[in-house]
Amino acid sequence: MHMAMVIGRGLVLFGLFLLIGRLGCGVGLDLATAVRPFISGWLVMSLVNIGVDVAKTGYSVRDELQILSPVFLMPTAIAGFATRWLAR
Repeated sequence: MHMAMVIGRGLVLFGLFLLIGRLGCGVGLDLATAVRPFISGWLVMSLVNIGVDVAKTGYSVRDELQILSPVFLMPTAIAGFATRWLAR
């Protein structure tokens, strides 16, 4: 359940970046430019989430690295596909 909530937060954050990208299009900011900071920021947030989980719950880093893949890749994959689709 926690993993689904974190992925959902990533998608909400992506939506905010899309909104900023859409609002900024009038001043030369395109969607791809808005998504690049999302991907790097989401990687940092995912790694911080793993660090907190290891420190607070006592899970091993190995267990948490298995969770990092879907937590990081699902929102970034959706961001990539959505950016290509919306750029048409």
